[in-house]
Amino acid sequence: MTNRLDAESPRTLTRGAFWTSAAFYALVALEFLYMGSPFAAYFYSVYGPSLDFLGGSAIASWLVSFFMPHIVAQTTSSVLDSHTIVGFILALVGIVGFGLGAWQIYSAKLRKRETVESGLYRWIRHPQYLGLIVASFGLLLIWPRFLVLFGFVTVVFLYVLLARSEERLCARRFQAYAGYAERTGMFLPRIVEAPFRRVRLPSSRLVRALAWLVLYVIALALAAAAGLAVQSYSIASLYAHYTNTAAYVSVGRMAPSEIAELAAIANKDARVGGAIQRAEKDGTARFLNYVLPTEMFVSEIPQHLPPGAKTGHRVPRNHDRNSYKIVFTLVRPRPGSIPNGPAIVRDAVNKTAVIEAWIDRAEARVVRTFPPPEKPRFGGNPVPVF
Repeated sequence: MTNRLDAESPRTLTRGAFWTSAAFYALVALEFLYMGSPFAAYFYSVYGPSLDFLGGSAIASWLVSFFMPHIVAQTTSSVLDSHTIVGFILALVGIVGFGLGAWQIYSAKLRKRETVESGLYRWIRHPQYLGLIVASFGLLLIWPRFLVLFGFVTVVFLYVLLARSEERLCARRFQAYAGYAERTGMFLPRIVEAPFRRVRLPSSRLVRALAWLVLYVIALALAAAAGLAVQSYSIASLYAHYTNTAAYVSVGRMAPSEIAELAAIANKDARVGGAIQRAEKDGTARFLNYVLPTEMFVSEIPQHLPPGAKTGHRVPRNHDRNSYKIVFTLVRPRPGSIPNGPAIVRDAVNKTAVIEAWIDRAEARVVRTFPPPEKPRFGGNPVPVF
């Protein structure tokens, strides 16, 4: 953290605010781990109502949505296709960096050394905090909800405030700390932080607090703008076919014309048409329909799962190019929204299964249909929609 080893604790309010925010962020960011565990249903029985509450708000519903793909395995963008892998790498690098910084501190304690200025601490004063920030950004890439994005921004600000609080204590305790701080950077090497070292916050506590608040609000606004831009890019990069009332999204590489061909075959089937007609009700219904190989099963798509079926997001390499399925789902859009075309994906808060159609592309017909699963893995909880 800093190079102090046993200085007095920072102010209770600062540390309390940090741990409260960190716990909240961890709960949100680690959602993806729970989804892949046997405890997913229990987790969502507790966490789901909070997402439902936000999803039902005309103002806050967009917070639960994703700004990068999660269900979709392949897009037209190689950058988007690699974001999860990059996230795992960053999370691992951050955790390792945190561990190295902690090892330096506590091994020095065992040797009864009062300060640490070597290793990572030779260049930066808070390598452990930097490691946690990098790991948190990795988690954000793995589980890119807007809610997690704002949690990340909040945690970064609290790390900075906590680091500044610790440094004030170190400066009072160690005479040499001022020289050490001058030679090193807070989170990045000094040469990188040089332009920011000239910035001086007001001396008044009240004015300084207001300045931090303004910076925090600006950071949240910039993060939201960036997230919305990435979301628009992500949706534009999907392999998809759109109509006014439906979005057909392929989880793997497939030309829009091929998706349209499969959609046309499915919609000609009387069983599919009847299920859609029953779901349309007042004519404002919107559908988000997933196209995937018949042997692929994605847990976040409410579909028929044969006993022993393995779920995952990787498209089978040698799947039958003539055998596909379309899982038709009824969208629950943001309050007050009746979206069309790509906006159906953007504005979808949740989805409900309607019917699943297995298609023989060579014969141009639906060979099997399945009703909605009686017990979807995540029930009606708002899990990712694309």
